[in-house]
Amino acid sequence: MKKLFSILVGLALCVGISQAGTNVSLFGKTPEQRIDLYSGDEFQLDLGGAYTVPNYSGKNGLGGLFGVNYYSSKFLGVNFRGAWTYSGDVDQDYRVGSTLRLPLESVGLAPGVKYGVSYNSVGDDSWHWGTYTGLELEYRFTPEFGIVGDATYNWNVDGVDYTQVGLSLRFSF
Repeated sequence: MKKLFSILVGLALCVGISQAGTNVSLFGKTPEQRIDLYSGDEFQLDLGGAYTVPNYSGKNGLGGLFGVNYYSSKFLGVNFRGAWTYSGDVDQDYRVGSTLRLPLESVGLAPGVKYGVSYNSVGDDSWHWGTYTGLELEYRFTPEFGIVGDATYNWNVDGVDYTQVGLSLRFSF
């Protein structure tokens, strides 16, 4: 997780430094012609991978995720996410929550804070309610396409807590 976070931060810094002192944006346009990468009234679809440390059985799990997001403004959005990881058993994680982000248009980044409720299961079909909170870092290549990484800590009512890290492609409509 530290390695992934370090790589994302390093890439973000490289992009920002490479554009320092120029009068051209990331997309070859002058500031007067710049396109807003982030907007309100935005619907998004996320497809990617998830890594859970540790899962209910005390093992790490690797799998996939999908997400559906809606941002009513540039800064505040609601989301639904489903993730499935495998470590001998299939674990399922469903979440509903919100994200507060701060778009940095000049470098294409949007760091954010997320929180919400989760409903998850382990291979033996026992289900658990919980809450989660975490951090998100999104980079937009265009207004319609980007990449997003996130890390969340999940508290379950039965005391079996876990951390989940995700990396996904984001398509905005």
